[in-house]
Amino acid sequence: MFFIENEGQAVAGTDYWQSVQAQAGYVYLSWNAGAARLLVPDAAKHLLREMRGLSTSSSVRERWMAAMRWNWYLKTAAMRRS
Repeated sequence: MFFIENEGQAVAGTDYWQSVQAQAGYVYLSWNAGAARLLVPDAAKHLLREMRGLSTSSSVRERWMAAMRWNWYLKTAAMRRS
């Protein structure tokens, strides 16, 4: 299990980035305060190009997470890896 510190809808901090899953390129969907937050590690940044409306900005917040509304995308990405 991962630790996620919240500031309302924003992720204030997490230990997900040091996990085996993040290093393997798995994304993680977190819910808080009515918002879905998709944690996208560096190893999975290539997936951002496939998502509409998201950028690959180098800001810290963009590196830490990309918010999205498509819950189905996680299943699609996992199936592509199989």
